[in-house]
Amino acid sequence: MSDNRYPPSGALFTVDEEKRKSEKSPHYQGDFELPREVVEDLYKQIQSDPTADRAKCRLVGWRQTARKSGNTFVSIKANVFEEKPFKAPF
Repeated sequence: MSDNRYPPSGALFTVDEEKRKSEKSPHYQGDFELPREVVEDLYKQIQSDPTADRAKCRLVGWRQTARKSGNTFVSIKANVFEEKPFKAPF
């Protein structure tokens, strides 16, 4: 269980090249927690279309530096997906 110091979010950390087993191995890895609002929205998306095999959420990320190690990582957060309205280019 999480300790509630931070809102539901996650982080991606660089995987050292020597730990990657092949070219297909990920360059980043980490854990991610979704807020209830996002999970409920994902569920609604799937329930509204029985033929749907996927749902969307909006991910945002920030490049950060760890205070103790100085390593760079990406902090990520999920939001409910909202279609962006089409804007004419003129």
